[in-house]
Amino acid sequence: MLTKHSHLRLSEHFVLDEFVRSATAQRLHIDNTPQLCHVSRLIALCEHVLEPLRRSFGPLIINSGYRCAALNRAVGGVPHSQHLRGEAADVRTNTLQQARRMYDFVRQNLVFDQVILERSARSGSVWLHVSYRKDEQANRCQALHLSVASALPVPFGRTTHGDAALTAACRNDMPRPMTLTCRCCGRTLPMGKFALLPSGNRRQMCNHCRWVQQIEPSRRRSLVRAV
Repeated sequence: MLTKHSHLRLSEHFVLDEFVRSATAQRLHIDNTPQLCHVSRLIALCEHVLEPLRRSFGPLIINSGYRCAALNRAVGGVPHSQHLRGEAADVRTNTLQQARRMYDFVRQNLVFDQVILERSARSGSVWLHVSYRKDEQANRCQALHLSVASALPVPFGRTTHGDAALTAACRNDMPRPMTLTCRCCGRTLPMGKFALLPSGNRRQMCNHCRWVQQIEPSRRRSLVRAV
């Protein structure tokens, strides 16, 4: 495991510190130090995806890179997030138009595992999630648009139809499913049964499961401390 990583260079323009620093980790005193295998994957991500993006769009700001399991839980990440493996990064964008251009560049020019144009329905902020697998043959080249409040990904292909679909989705013109399947209990329920959390309910957990697994145990612990 690495103990000093702030100045370790991953590629020409990226250092490891950009991918491990986290305000949430600092606040909760979480050690987000990666292992060598994670660093190796981050190097591949930088070389194959982030460096080409930087050459075309200028300096990039990494919102989130590697996450240890504790940090991933704290920020509401999905249990099998590629951030846990050091294969993914979230890139901050200033405008929706910039995010679209970066999304199209990755989708049309690079080998990648996933590129997701993510947008918060609450704050309106937009960012780009990109991932890459070291085994180039395993990369799926999946292009998605994700509204964080609903956590419903919509796939897009590499054709002109994908461009039109992306434009429509960013205008919120695309129809959205009225039901969702809980990843915890497996039941398919109306969208109203899924709370819109600040994290976007990325775990896709229905209100009942969230109450049983998170809220009620938290209340019990609070009562025990009060006594």
